[in-house]
Amino acid sequence: ASHESCTIGGNVATNAGGMRCVKYGVTRDWVRTLEVVLADGTVVHTRPGTVKAVAGLDLTSLFVGSEGTLGVVTEVTVALRHAPGPSRGVSAGFPTVAAALSAANAIMAARRPSTLELLDAVVVDAVRRLDPDAGLPAGAGAWLLALTDEPVGAADDLAAFSAICRAHGASSLTVADDEAEVDRLLAARRLLNPAMREYRGASLNEDVCVPRSQLPAVLAAIEALSAEIGLPIGTGGHVGDGNLHPVVAYDPDDDAQVAVAR
Repeated sequence: ASHESCTIGGNVATNAGGMRCVKYGVTRDWVRTLEVVLADGTVVHTRPGTVKAVAGLDLTSLFVGSEGTLGVVTEVTVALRHAPGPSRGVSAGFPTVAAALSAANAIMAARRPSTLELLDAVVVDAVRRLDPDAGLPAGAGAWLLALTDEPVGAADDLAAFSAICRAHGASSLTVADDEAEVDRLLAARRLLNPAMREYRGASLNEDVCVPRSQLPAVLAAIEALSAEIGLPIGTGGHVGDGNLHPVVAYDPDDDAQVAVAR
């Protein structure tokens, strides 16, 4: 989601994930070898130049995600794959988070999307306040975005996504079959953090990952915690792989809210 500002080196250092990881995996899955400078100036190449490299420790995976603690990455060799087809997708509003999660699980069981994102009611409201033209459904208890980038069979994916969302009680449904509309929906999803920051004036952002089967319990617990502390907590994230981003919104000029948020 931070594609406009992130770097290849930063992705390697943090083993970054994102909205397409549900289909393609995280950064580590695509790094083949690294050139690394250690603290004493030694230059290390993390694997030999042969195609088959089965002996010794997997230093490449060790350095990916080490955040600079083991050395400075100066060169990255990544694997390539065929370019994806154009992104197309389904945008659906649901009366509850539970209904949206049920649809998401059914989508994952039926077909592999390239992106499967959810925003809860708090975030939907915050995004609509920040940008009324973002394209999110008014009054939705949750919003689900399912995309496919298959060069062949994308129409079948869209039909399946649509049917599943309807079967699980979608209150609104839009099929985005051109790049401009998909870009608009992705832009709305990327407003998660800016919208929650504007909600009260400041925010604290979290990043948690659980098995998909535990998503309903986690989201219910977050909603209960929000009610308990009296601050809005909006949650969005990558429900296809269980990665959520709860965001606590608070007034930075209110010391009590700052303390509670922290």
